[in-house]
Amino acid sequence: MGIKKPEIISRRNFFKSLVGEIIINYDEAKGITNVPLNRLNELPEEMIREIIPVLFDDPRWRIQDGELFRFNDKENKYELYQKLTEHEAYIVSQFDRNKTLFVISMYLADVMKIELPDALAEVKDLFFQWVSLLICHPIQQYDFDKIVTRESN
Repeated sequence: MGIKKPEIISRRNFFKSLVGEIIINYDEAKGITNVPLNRLNELPEEMIREIIPVLFDDPRWRIQDGELFRFNDKENKYELYQKLTEHEAYIVSQFDRNKTLFVISMYLADVMKIELPDALAEVKDLFFQWVSLLICHPIQQYDFDKIVTRESN
């Protein structure tokens, strides 16, 4: 047990978070309820397939030579976070190219000679994993209120 040491965040990350919260609160004040990143996987499958993934412009993460590095503030250097598989490296190379998750899956299936359902599962898994790490996000925002209304009709 014991007392958990508070996490210290940089001023840059604090202001990024603050601005993000201000934008969300502003939209909510106008009646727009955005889907939080950690709930994207709750969107209908048809919408998930149409997500266009983009990478955050975040210097804490670096992708290089098939490896994902994360900046360690204490050590003041990048450290290996994850070695990407051949499939993962290919998928990531398709982010930021204005392609939907489904289109990326079709390319993956063709290039790596795997079945489309398997490719789609791999692309979605990697996308949601990286969303949870705040490495990438969808290019557009989703409004839960409109989605719920559309689904109920």
